[in-house]
Amino acid sequence: MLPDTPLMFTVLLLLVAFIVAARATLAWAALERLSADVRARGAALDERSVNVARSLDHARARLAAANATIEHTLWALPRVDARLDTQSTDLRARRAQFDELRTGPLTGARSAAAQARSTARLVLRLATLRRKMLG
Repeated sequence: MLPDTPLMFTVLLLLVAFIVAARATLAWAALERLSADVRARGAALDERSVNVARSLDHARARLAAANATIEHTLWALPRVDARLDTQSTDLRARRAQFDELRTGPLTGARSAAAQARSTARLVLRLATLRRKMLG
């Protein structure tokens, strides 16, 4: 058995070397895939960082525009309030004038009608008194 032992040992060593080489090849291929994936993710992250910077610049520009709009609105609000107050005062005065114009002729017509009625009553009383006296 002694002569077979070195042969078996050699075969065993060759088998172990083959298995190690196969595993190393598989590990090398896995590391290549992993390396490619890491490179792809790195490129995506680099692109993403550029996009994030652009997005931040765009967001800053939109915020600046919104701030300008808000500032202008806050600046214009007191003027609008003053204009609304003066316009509402003017509208109240006009309404009072229209009410006066609307009710003025009506009250005059009512008083004229009442005066005509009282005159007609007086005429009728005078007529009845005349008939009684002449009668």
